[in-house]
Amino acid sequence: MSSIKQNGSNTRIHAKDEFDHRSMENEKAWPNMKSALLDAPNEETASLTVELIPASDRNWIAPLWIALEEKCQPVRLSARWTWVSTWLDVFGDTVPHWFAVAHCNGIPVGTCLVTCTGPWLLRQRGTGVIKIGTTGEPLGHSIATEYNDILVDDHYRLDFAKELLHAIRRELRPFAISLPAFSRQAIDPFIRADESFTQVDERCPVFELELARNRGAEPISLLRSSVRARLRRSLRELQPYQTEWASTVEQADDILDELIDLHQRRWMKAGRIGAFSSDRFQAFHRALVPKLLAEERVVLFRLRQGSSTVGTLYSFIDNGDILFYQSGFAQFEDNKIRPGLTTHLLCIDECLARGYTTYNFLSGEQRYKDELSTTSEMLINAQAPGYRALAPLVHYAYRPDVRERMRTIKHFGERVMLMSAREHRRDPV
Repeated sequence: MSSIKQNGSNTRIHAKDEFDHRSMENEKAWPNMKSALLDAPNEETASLTVELIPASDRNWIAPLWIALEEKCQPVRLSARWTWVSTWLDVFGDTVPHWFAVAHCNGIPVGTCLVTCTGPWLLRQRGTGVIKIGTTGEPLGHSIATEYNDILVDDHYRLDFAKELLHAIRRELRPFAISLPAFSRQAIDPFIRADESFTQVDERCPVFELELARNRGAEPISLLRSSVRARLRRSLRELQPYQTEWASTVEQADDILDELIDLHQRRWMKAGRIGAFSSDRFQAFHRALVPKLLAEERVVLFRLRQGSSTVGTLYSFIDNGDILFYQSGFAQFEDNKIRPGLTTHLLCIDECLARGYTTYNFLSGEQRYKDELSTTSEMLINAQAPGYRALAPLVHYAYRPDVRERMRTIKHFGERVMLMSAREHRRDPV
């Protein structure tokens, strides 16, 4: 069963007895609902329903989402309200979205964000491509969230996936439903619920910190001999050097500022538009970093030689795993110095000392990721037709050759944006 709640409706959520959702904004009423959430039903025969809540009801969703985080441990970073609310602050006005809430016997047991992409008219009607997670940003502004997930107790995960797909098809009638960059564990319930999904794997190189810890080995010793030789030569050339792991907002902002500058210089020099060229992209991360720093879920790392910066790294901490996200490196004429490899190695050393489990380079086929990894994980992108008649077209769009052409078109669009930006900055004659 599923239903969509329109603005101004009298739809209610029940917690043991009927409970008007508007009363959840009342400070006296909310603790009662929170207590009910933490005592969700576990009957095998309990019926689960999914409701699509409009974006305008965000103030009601916030405390519910936070309470579910407490119940549904562990929670992926991308499914935490800190991440989702920051994304909504920056992109909510440009990406149509809804909140999906799962109820079991009237008690909320799960939630996730649902977004819509495609041509403007289709987006406004919810009939474009429906995506699950913080995704769907306009071209040139994507934050490329990886390890997307829904927020739900594992007991209800399969039922939530099944009813969520039914609700989306029934109420929004999309062209397609997309699950971008989900882990195998997170995506399996959707695949089991709907066999029409087409899947494309993306490999994420990973350095196993736990492997080094169990062997009592230095991370460099687990790498290939040729990589070890280059790193040791680079470390000798950089002596003496200092590393910095941000512990204050001032430190984090300073490292982020320098990272953005180094990152943009490199990509602009290569004729490509850097990620931080987008004002929205930059605004998202500037707002996110202080929040995650307070929760100890972000890493801003810097390597320096004297007063000069060699490299900077920006990563997320997700349930004990380090997810490397962005970087900025200085350029050296001496090819004995490998700023990227060296900065990553020293950060891996520090992550090992701090007790983290893995150092995940996320998706991408860059050579340095393979050189610094000991294993890999898979992320899955999956897409299903909104309804059966569209299946051939949706499956065609997910063919590898078609996806490659789409990437080429995207890069061309980025170059056009770059030329436009340069023209805009040019002083008038």
